[in-house]
Amino acid sequence: MNFRLFCLTALASLLATTQAELLINSPAPNSLVEHEGTIQVVVPFASTQAMKQSQEILLVIGLVPCCQDPSSNLGETIFTGTYTPQGFIDGNPLTTYQNFTLIVPPNLGGGVGIQVMRVALGDSPPLLVPDVDFASVQVNAFA
Repeated sequence: MNFRLFCLTALASLLATTQAELLINSPAPNSLVEHEGTIQVVVPFASTQAMKQSQEILLVIGLVPCCQDPSSNLGETIFTGTYTPQGFIDGNPLTTYQNFTLIVPPNLGGGVGIQVMRVALGDSPPLLVPDVDFASVQVNAFA
């Protein structure tokens, strides 16, 4: 019985992760960002009809020295909250976005990774399936 539940959970998790995509639309890769200046981070999320009913749990945005995997290091946290979509991209109700205006800490220089992690519970009957997505973009910080 436990093996069957494990297989169902693994399959549902696999389906959930292949049907959703977290991105960072802004800033563009290799953009220049100023220390202690503000940056606008635009986080779109594309989902399928099956994932549309997900319950948002957490969104974290962090900054790290260049080129680290967001699933292993989110860096210095500059936002913690929930993903609260502000609208649709191209009128598609399955592709939402949220804008964040954040301040770049003064202690990072050179190549910087903006790391984003989103955690939600997907409604995949008969189970609630955890859905964790990561995205990253590299920018250049200067004083």
